[in-house]
Amino acid sequence: MSSASLWESYQILQGGRPKLVRVGAWVLGRQSISETGLRLITIPGANVLPKRYLSQGSMSFGQLIAPERDVAQRRSDLTGLHLRCTVLPDTTTLVTRHHDGSLGLGGVFGNLFNLIQEIANFTSTCHIPIDRKYGSFENGKWTGMVADLVEDRADIAVALLDVTKERARDIDYLVSTGFSRYMVVMKRPSYSDFQWKTYIQEFHGHVWLLLLLSVVAMMLVIHVITAILPAEEKISLSESFTLVSGCIVAQGSWLNFRTVGARIAFLTAMLSGVLLMAHYTSYLVSALAAGHSLPQYITLKKVDQLGIPTGWTDGTAMSEYIRLSSDDTHRKLWKTIEQNKRRSLVKDPTEGLRRVLQETYLFIETESVLLRYKRDCQYHVIPLLGFNQLSSFTVRKDSPLVPIFNKIIVDIQASGLLSRWWRDLRTKTAPACQSLEGSSIGLPTVFSIFAVMCIGLCLSFLIMLVERFKKRENNVTKVIKISLY
Repeated sequence: MSSASLWESYQILQGGRPKLVRVGAWVLGRQSISETGLRLITIPGANVLPKRYLSQGSMSFGQLIAPERDVAQRRSDLTGLHLRCTVLPDTTTLVTRHHDGSLGLGGVFGNLFNLIQEIANFTSTCHIPIDRKYGSFENGKWTGMVADLVEDRADIAVALLDVTKERARDIDYLVSTGFSRYMVVMKRPSYSDFQWKTYIQEFHGHVWLLLLLSVVAMMLVIHVITAILPAEEKISLSESFTLVSGCIVAQGSWLNFRTVGARIAFLTAMLSGVLLMAHYTSYLVSALAAGHSLPQYITLKKVDQLGIPTGWTDGTAMSEYIRLSSDDTHRKLWKTIEQNKRRSLVKDPTEGLRRVLQETYLFIETESVLLRYKRDCQYHVIPLLGFNQLSSFTVRKDSPLVPIFNKIIVDIQASGLLSRWWRDLRTKTAPACQSLEGSSIGLPTVFSIFAVMCIGLCLSFLIMLVERFKKRENNVTKVIKISLY
């Protein structure tokens, strides 16, 4: 025999048809294979490996041309293999239903899957999991897309699934295509949310207490000075309190102080009032004009301190993170979740966002899912520190497609195409919650002012009635005494 063809037969998936590819040739002698013009035998329906994967070398007997690269580098053509995919629609993976009932994919990761399909030359049929979950281990079995892979209902999951220890035992991850950055969604506060504390939050509670003690101290000092010094007009404690209170709100005095000590006490009260009013009004004006400052980040420890009910979408990796965490705060949170799971966890992001607006509730979700809601100014979305996780597409355990898809994904990432898709998506979903025009302050914001006004007027009226009643009693007593004499 003076020549031979080299063939490679491999099977992509269990139960699939074996693939036959001609990968090289051997000829006897020292003349190169290309120079012999030898027509090697072919097999109908078989593929030929492209020349870029082949290299030629000399042997002791003849010349050999054969593949030189890793097998995954040259098996990118799946020759029409049909794959089943499981997918969940979100901002990064758009799902449309065609007239024939099949699903079409779009968005960042839908486009990525479509490009992989085009490069690798395979077909696909996608479906949405029955329970519409990403996948968590509950009651001894998997849910969602992970269950589709484990139970052989799908070959690949088109979604950013977080890399977790539990999932890695039963499914394989492709090369990472991004991070799952967890965010906390809260209701964006409005002026009406601060109707009872709009005019007292300018100072901390300790400052208000110190201010009250200072008013009492200045009241006593002025009362004692006017009582001891003969040159001063004596004033009662109530009058002294009225005088000091007027100084605090930048008002003058009806008294004419004649001594140095009394004047220094009065000027001290006036100076304290000016400084306090400067701090108070500067914060009040800025709060009313620009709104209340919003937090820029949050931790689960801070969430626990706030005591606000918190939850996330059921069947996501967040449950595994919290359940298996050794952190005391995380364990405490998971214990609360277990006690009332139906109340804490939601079936999908839409329900969680609805609860944020209608209840006192904090919703935790990945940034990729929340991108579409960032333009909604009813929400305030902030990062949850300590929860950035690698994520990627997943396939069935020990799938031979892993090296093939990994190479294609790395090539796509190196081309910058995936980054451009991400950039375009972020541009479309950029928040635009800054208003260019001021809005009128509603009644809820200033309701506390009128409430205090009404309470003060009613109290003064009641005290007036009491004083008048006592004065009338004194007049009657005097008349009785006079008549007795």
